[in-house]
Amino acid sequence: MTQPARTGGNCGTPRIKKKSKLNLPSLVSPTSPTRLSYSSGWRERRKKKKKKKKKKKKKKKKKKKKKKKKKKKKKKKKKNNNNNNNNNNNNYDLTPRELEAGYDEEKRDHVTAAMTEAGVNPKVYPLADACLAKKLLDLIHQPVIACSVTIEEGSQLEQQIQSIQQIWKGS
Repeated sequence: MTQPARTGGNCGTPRIKKKSKLNLPSLVSPTSPTRLSYSSGWRERRKKKKKKKKKKKKKKKKKKKKKKKKKKKKKKKKKNNNNNNNNNNNNYDLTPRELEAGYDEEKRDHVTAAMTEAGVNPKVYPLADACLAKKLLDLIHQPVIACSVTIEEGSQLEQQIQSIQQIWKGS
């Protein structure tokens, strides 16, 4: 199966066929203990080198995995459909102040329409001013009644008209 160790040449290891397993004590004669230690050391060193190479390769693979960057997901902006609908249709709920005054949605729509006609923003001014604007617009659209109305000094109507005039002036 095996051939005796070669005496010449640089290599001091015994020549063995590939299929046979190495049993160094049986192969090497007891007269050459140095060759035994050399050959066994050579085999061990070779095995250690192979193990080191394998370990290095595994580490490189791990580094490559770490280098991969995750793609960031884009956040979608949600549209505020409620605000758009409220501005166009005035379908928002009644405020507590409006409920106390006994307003329903139809009345409120008339008032806001009157204020926008007068050039007043209904969201900026409170509800009472909106009611006054509605009354004034009614007087303007009916000139006969407007001519026959007499306003006493210090009355509530005079104060209301003055407050509306201030709103229209923007003070």
